[in-house]
Amino acid sequence: LAPSDWGVKKHANERGMLSGLLEADEHLTCLVSGEFGSDGSLPHTNLGVATDRRLIFLRKKKDSDEVVSLPYYTIDSISFKMGWMGGDVKITSRNKRGYHMGSIQPKERAKLFAETAQPHLTAVPVAVEEPVPAATDAPISIEVSKESRINQEWDNLAPIDWDIKKHANERGMLPGLLADDEIMECLVSGSFKNTDWGGSNTNLGVATNRRVVFLRKTRRSSEVMEFPFDAISHISSNTDGDIEVSAQGKGRFAMQGIRPKEQAQAFVVAIQPRIAVAQEGKPPPESKEDRIDREWNDLVPEGWGNFKNKVMLSGERSMLYRLLEEDEHLECLVGGKFGPDLGRSHIARDKSLHSGVGVATDRRVLFVDSGIASAEVAEMPYTSIEAISYSSGISLAGLKISARGSTSIQMEMIRSMGEAKVFADAVRKHLNTGQAAGTTVVQTASAMDELEKAAALYERGLLTQEEFAAKKAQLLNS
Repeated sequence: LAPSDWGVKKHANERGMLSGLLEADEHLTCLVSGEFGSDGSLPHTNLGVATDRRLIFLRKKKDSDEVVSLPYYTIDSISFKMGWMGGDVKITSRNKRGYHMGSIQPKERAKLFAETAQPHLTAVPVAVEEPVPAATDAPISIEVSKESRINQEWDNLAPIDWDIKKHANERGMLPGLLADDEIMECLVSGSFKNTDWGGSNTNLGVATNRRVVFLRKTRRSSEVMEFPFDAISHISSNTDGDIEVSAQGKGRFAMQGIRPKEQAQAFVVAIQPRIAVAQEGKPPPESKEDRIDREWNDLVPEGWGNFKNKVMLSGERSMLYRLLEEDEHLECLVGGKFGPDLGRSHIARDKSLHSGVGVATDRRVLFVDSGIASAEVAEMPYTSIEAISYSSGISLAGLKISARGSTSIQMEMIRSMGEAKVFADAVRKHLNTGQAAGTTVVQTASAMDELEKAAALYERGLLTQEEFAAKKAQLLNS
């Protein structure tokens, strides 16, 4: 209601008195400022307030407060005039005592104040003591600037213990951040941090009708983190005055130490319905990490353990969060020891091999080992793969992938033949569909059968290592 030219300090003292003067369900309807006094008294600069049940004129001094309260049923008449020096309002009460407020700026506020009060009085037309120029008879349109609207919303939403300096820097950022039709709905202050990376600073939290914004202004820089409602996957509060937020593509954040504590819950309650509306009909947002976890758990071979508890090969899975593209999907997994093609001699003791996981995606093959001191990654795009083969034994199986440039990767000590075959088929599917242009798969079904038989004989001790190596070379080259 305040005129657009009122600054934040305008009648701040009188404004502070209103909380103790108004009833819980009593609402302001118009505000004016001018020189107020009763008939025959010296006027003072006062605030005039029209509510839905009375007129109040008030002035706060260091030593005392001055308040005149006129319920509408005690008012006989109200009149206004507009002159060169401003607007005037005159009021006559039923005890015939008169009151006057002059020097009202802008002068049109005198007319607005009188017309706001008139419907609450008896049906007596508003008296106009002097002719009003035709131009002022038109309806008064008072345009409130965005800055004034934001200041008004701030004053309505700020916790009662915030003084005028609380987050003054961040408050000054809001006109440049918020859209013209964006309305603030809740404010909080606390220690804001990215829970994935750490770090903590005192920030302002703002819930509007379209997003959540956390901001902080320092002498050297400004920090802003915004969360549109349709991107928020989780938001909650607790009784300690903490808020947690998770958003797609941004990670997890928290604001702690909010005071009063109840303001944290009010903040969450204010925006939860808007989040529900923004996400209505949309599938729940899924982060890249969540998608990889879901695909991994769907593909994990039997006996690998519970990946939700992050046991077997959990380090390798975590590396995929960084290695895979946003739209790259897992298609098959296999576990064992991998490395350059060195043959099967002393495979268990060969230190050039890495214990890890083989991953077939929709665009490449990755071999990943997450070690304590270091990590190893080997990548083979489907377009570079010329052949893939697998071998099987009584309890273990093996894989070999050959690529252009005489590059070959082997994976041994695979727990079961089934895993090796499924992985080879998943890779071969991309080679056969032409994704590896100009390449062919050289292993035929009969050659693979012969290789499997030779591997079984070797595992049973019926073939020597040299005999098996010769047979394997013969079949792979056929």
